[in-house]
Parts: sequence; structure tokens; C-alpha cells
Amino acid sequence: MVSPNGEWLLLRLGTGTGADLRYRRLSGDTTSQPLVATPASESDARFSPDGKWVAYASDVAPSVGRERFLREIQLAA
Repeated sequence: MVSPNGEWLLLRLGTGTGADLRYRRLSGDTTSQPLVATPASESDARFSPDGKWVAYASDVAPSVGRERFLREIQLAA
């Protein structure tokens, strides 16, 4: 998923319970940084229209099932 300003990319790395969310620039230094790194599996990440928030799903509480979360993101200029 590309950010609304076209500068950032959300990635899901890993499989199963080891899948985490990361983000990276599309140009310049493209080293990825963790957005969500837990023992659970995160997926389905989407930027908000203004690019300040990321919504994602996680099974962090297996007894509850998959839940949706919203996280504010501070992307470097």
C-alpha cells in the first residue's frame, strides 16, 4: 500500500504468526522500519487519506479473533 503522498510503502513481511508490518520510502534510503512487530500476525494495512494513520488487522488476542487497530504514524520528512 502506497501512502497518499506517494513517498512511502507499507509492507507485510513474514508468514503466519510471524507476519509484521513495516514501512519504507519508495526512493532514496529504502531501508524498512517496523510499524507493528508483535508475536501475533498483522495484515491488511491501509493509510488514512491524510497519511497520518494506519489501520490494520491483528490476531494479537487469539481468543477474540482478528481485530482492527488504528495507529498514528510519524513519517520522517
